[in-house]
Amino acid sequence: MDTAQLVIFTAIWTFIWTLTTRHVSRLFELIIGLIPFTAFGLRVFAGFFTDVPPGDPVRDFVGPLIDWVNGSGILSFQCVLDAAVAVGLFWFAAAFNIPRQSRLGTAWIIPAIAVTNCLTLYVSGLPIEKFFALALPSPVLSFAVAGLISAIIRWTPSPLTTDTRQNAAIFILITLPVATSLVLLFSPLVTSLPICQQAQATSLLTLGVGAVVAVAAYQCHLFT
Repeated sequence: MDTAQLVIFTAIWTFIWTLTTRHVSRLFELIIGLIPFTAFGLRVFAGFFTDVPPGDPVRDFVGPLIDWVNGSGILSFQCVLDAAVAVGLFWFAAAFNIPRQSRLGTAWIIPAIAVTNCLTLYVSGLPIEKFFALALPSPVLSFAVAGLISAIIRWTPSPLTTDTRQNAAIFILITLPVATSLVLLFSPLVTSLPICQQAQATSLLTLGVGAVVAVAAYQCHLFT
């Protein structure tokens, strides 16, 4: 993502995060919740055809879609992914009933991450996620991120009770390192696959673990 696109979508993401979700129905939540999963799923789908030679009937049939996902076309697929993130933020706020006061209190995080990303790109040429992934072991990084998120949830002013915020913070503090450990546990299975299939398997594994965590959080009614 170039700097201009990063600035534009940072503003969009911050604005979307602070919108009211008071009149959003459960059906609408379900529909918009499918959008980010579909967008990121398309990227995984396109990866399965990386080594399929031209002339394959299935590859030729989905060729225009795969070419678009890989960067062709007037509207880049990266813009679609960034828009899907915006939709995902709104879905997350609505589905988990996160109070608007809490979201207003945490809106600064999005531009802060964007600024940090610009700094890591300037210093090392790496985006923020790759920079910290190389700088810290995965378990340490997961505990650090979980601790930061938990502290923000616990101490951000909110109409939620202290107990509710504390329970949500504890949930994050436990589940994020556990989810990371699960990914690391199954990583040898991924690396045992042919190289051409490892990226897709990694994406599916990450999405699967993330979905399990999201369902668990939803079932626990963290913010209600």
